[in-house]
Amino acid sequence: MTELGVKVVFVTHLFELAHSVYVGDLPTSVFLRAGRMADGGRTFRLVEGEPLPTSYGQDSYRRIFGTSAVSRQDAGQVVGRWRRNDS
Repeated sequence: MTELGVKVVFVTHLFELAHSVYVGDLPTSVFLRAGRMADGGRTFRLVEGEPLPTSYGQDSYRRIFGTSAVSRQDAGQVVGRWRRNDS
């Protein structure tokens, strides 16, 4: 499509996808990400930069639940206990 002059825009939270396009080094590609301050606070501005393999989902979790997100291992143990108690 780009050969025909069509501009392609996509937004993704999938690091593998964004990174694969980034390393393709297409001269017309622009990569934007959420700006962060040194203390981890948000700027609510987009800045140009390389895709990062990070997620800010934990920010939302902390804001909603007031605690750190649980690890996958801990979550699996909770689900396992729930299933045993459900039968």
